[in-house]
Amino acid sequence: MQPPPVGFNVYVVNAVVGESVPLHDIFRGCLWFLACEVVIMTPIIAFPQISLWLPNTMG
Repeated sequence: MQPPPVGFNVYVVNAVVGESVPLHDIFRGCLWFLACEVVIMTPIIAFPQISLWLPNTMG
């Protein structure tokens, strides 16, 4: 299952290209984005100071 913005856009792309590209091929192409999201979110969840650094320096 893709996160909401990506999953919704997959169905939009499927509607635009029609039946020339199967839906599972579009989802397979999006797996790299999901993998990158997991790689980026893992350290942010493990070390929340990463995401809090900029707001703390601004205020």
